[in-house]
Formats: sequence, C-alpha cells, structure tokens
Amino acid sequence: MIKILYTFLAICIFSYANGSDININQLNKQAQKENKHTLIFFHMDYCPYCEKMIDESFEDKKIKDQLKKDFIVIDINVDDEENIIFNDFKGDKSKFAKELDISFYPTILFLDNEDYVAYTLRGYREKEVFQKVLRFIKSKSYEDMDFSEYKE
Repeated sequence: MIKILYTFLAICIFSYANGSDININQLNKQAQKENKHTLIFFHMDYCPYCEKMIDESFEDKKIKDQLKKDFIVIDINVDDEENIIFNDFKGDKSKFAKELDISFYPTILFLDNEDYVAYTLRGYREKEVFQKVLRFIKSKSYEDMDFSEYKE
C-alpha cells in the first residue's frame, strides 16, 4: 500500500514538474464557485522588483491570509516553460504575457467572474498599498471607481 502511495506521489510530482498546462479558465471557474477573484502574478527571474514583491508582499502573513481567503492566485514566471490555456490562447508563459501586452514586471491581473481583466497592477507595490488593492478588488469597487478614488 505504501509503495503504491509513493509511486502515485512520484507520478504527480513528475507530471507537475514537467510542465502540465495551467488552465486559467478552469481556475477562474473555481474562483467563481468560491466567490473569489483570480489574481495572475506575472514576474520573471532576475527582476529585483519581482523578488521584492514576492519577499515583502506575498510573504506577509496578513496578505497571505487575505489571498487565501479571497483569491485564486496563479503564478506566471515568464521564464518557466509551462503552457497556459486561457480563452482562445494556448502557449507558453512568455507568449501569454506578450499576447496580453505585458512587458513590464511585476504585473498583476485580476479577473472578474466573466474571464475579463477587471484591474491591472503594473510594477512593485509596497505591502500597505498592495493590501488596499486587494480590498479594492474584493469589494468589487473597480465596477464603480478607479483605485485612486478608492484609496482616498
């Protein structure tokens, strides 16, 4: 029994490590069912602002808790080779970023329940500002105002 479990775990880890597709449509449907938004974090290796965003914002306990509660987070390191499936697009992460005209890192896209980009956040944000953005998205305030109005 234990040998079967180890074999199963090895197969799962192997298939994940070898670039299984990331189906954003399915993940956004899951977010809808759980009454969450989808957050897509685009970053790249050797980007100091990406690393800073990961270390300071995504590793902050309050932000981690907020992300876990209110968002499905999709990590897109454009230097990795996994394929992305989103609407009519299927290709690698780098091509996906180009398809969405993302050339500045880090960039975060928030999807609404209709697979549309509800809000785009370009560049590094300190954790206090990032938390406000997360509340802005969670409350769906983007439907009525822009972020500059919300934060005042």
